[in-house]
Amino acid sequence: MVFEYAFMRHFKIFTTEQIQQAWEILEREEISVIISDQRMPEQLGINFLQEVSVKYPDVIRILLTAYTDINIVFDAINTGKVYAYITKPWDGEDLRVKLENALESYNLKKQNKELIHHLSISNAELNTMNIKLLKEIEENSILTHAIEQTSEIIMLMDTEKKIIYVNKAFENITLNKKEDIIGKSFFEIVNPEPQFPEGIFENLEKGILWKGRLECKKKNGEFFKHALTISAILNPLSEIINFVLVGRDVTKDTQIQEMLNQKQKLEAIGTLAGGIAHDFNNILVPIQGYAMLLEDEFEMGSQAWQDLQQIIEATERAKSLVDKILTFSRKRNIVIKKIPIAEVLKDALKFLKYSIPKNISIELDLSAENDFVLADPVQIQQIIINLCNNAIQAMEKKLGKIKISLKNLDILPENKYLYPDLQEQKEYLLMQVADEGTGIAPEIISKIFDPFFTTKEKSKGTGLGLSNVHGIVHSLRGAIYVESQVNKGTLFSVFLPTVHHLAKSETLPTTIEKGNCEWLILIDDDEMVLSYTSNILKELNYKVKAFLSSMEAFEFINEHFEMLHLIITDYNMPQMNAFELIENLKKADIHLPVIIITGYKHQISNELSEYQIIQKPFDTSQISAAIKKIIHRF
Repeated sequence: MVFEYAFMRHFKIFTTEQIQQAWEILEREEISVIISDQRMPEQLGINFLQEVSVKYPDVIRILLTAYTDINIVFDAINTGKVYAYITKPWDGEDLRVKLENALESYNLKKQNKELIHHLSISNAELNTMNIKLLKEIEENSILTHAIEQTSEIIMLMDTEKKIIYVNKAFENITLNKKEDIIGKSFFEIVNPEPQFPEGIFENLEKGILWKGRLECKKKNGEFFKHALTISAILNPLSEIINFVLVGRDVTKDTQIQEMLNQKQKLEAIGTLAGGIAHDFNNILVPIQGYAMLLEDEFEMGSQAWQDLQQIIEATERAKSLVDKILTFSRKRNIVIKKIPIAEVLKDALKFLKYSIPKNISIELDLSAENDFVLADPVQIQQIIINLCNNAIQAMEKKLGKIKISLKNLDILPENKYLYPDLQEQKEYLLMQVADEGTGIAPEIISKIFDPFFTTKEKSKGTGLGLSNVHGIVHSLRGAIYVESQVNKGTLFSVFLPTVHHLAKSETLPTTIEKGNCEWLILIDDDEMVLSYTSNILKELNYKVKAFLSSMEAFEFINEHFEMLHLIITDYNMPQMNAFELIENLKKADIHLPVIIITGYKHQISNELSEYQIIQKPFDTSQISAAIKKIIHRF
């Protein structure tokens, strides 16, 4: 009580005479200092304070003891069990000082603990920030690597459109080094022709993204097509601070598209040629046919008979011309066969005759004894026409000659090294096309056979001509070489392996066999062709039922098939073509032989390959032989 009364004005004091109550007070209140007497009924004070130090280590512990226990007290202080001791009877001033020191120690420990806590929080925050920073650095590093390793061009420009960054793809595609391009204007690397699209950056400044294609220049002077996306980079205040460009080299894509366009043009030409062939051959059928029928009406050698021969010869030439147009338009399958190159060359030059300027002459040297090779005629025509067109364009503003020659050449083992692309064959046909034109520069001569490579204006060349020639020659187990001098001319040498050819034996005159009054169905949508063919068949002693409509013909056949022997039909009928007619007959269980007539043989599908096919225009002997062959077989 004396102790409580002495310090109650300065401290909040809790007192008890029992250890258990002391524990309850410690659990309930925030105690700064505990003073315990050494001699307690339940437990020694020093042991109690030791337990307190374990459970409440921040509480300052003071032992109240008599001098008789002084050794125990010193041991307790040295081991940290108690902070200090007070001897009985205590001195008031000494007690006050020790209590103030104890409280100061408590407060210091408390502040230190709080400081440590704050430091630990700060350290944790710092660690978190460090981790975040490291993550950002790592992400930036990954982003940088991604930008540098992407195949697309990435470029940064300032607000003045000057380049401040380009990635590795830019270097690889344009062949420019970063250090050479940084600081240059964007417009310096864009081809000004065609005119640069107006308003790109004005729209970008309004927040409008720009996408499009531009032609850009490489360091070596070549141009490439570039698909671009350009956008503005804004700061937090929505102010433009940079422009970013992402681009992809679409040169090959553009070339493929051009090739597809070229293919579609050729297909369109082929379709047109097919239509022309069909209609034109329908016109030729009655002209040639009636002229041949009239031959027997006039004395051989008379003026009228000679005039008829001119008509017949003219129709043959027209027929040959149509066939050449079909062949050259590629509306046919490639057929590799033994052909004389000299004849194909002459035919090809007929196509070129009207496209050769007056200032250019053609000189031929066809001295080859054996000009037979295994090839497709249209492919050889392509080779000749492409090489001659190149020569003509190289000389279009210059007077001179194009020399074309055919020679036989034996490749001996000792000079085989001169022609490394040739196969192991000894005998070759050498076709050479030489001009006196502008020549080819040494730095580009190795590229002239590359697809789409051209030095011509876009309106004059696609860059596919020599590439096609190279492909055709190699597919025929040959080789092509080029020699050129600037301003002197160019020489193309084409080597093709020859094959031996046996001369055809003299053919016997064709005999015309007549029929035995068999019933034939004739179908054609052209009245003149139908009338002429019907007259021929009647002259050959056949009974004919003619139809302009395949639908009407099918209905008649369906009702009278037992009396019929043969069907002759034009392939390209408007309502039901030959293939559809045959299929409908099969469904009706009608099995009659069929001859197909066409002005365009190559349009007929493989499903009809088993049937006899006659090409318009035809003569009496051809149709007679076809009918006899079919009827005898059935």
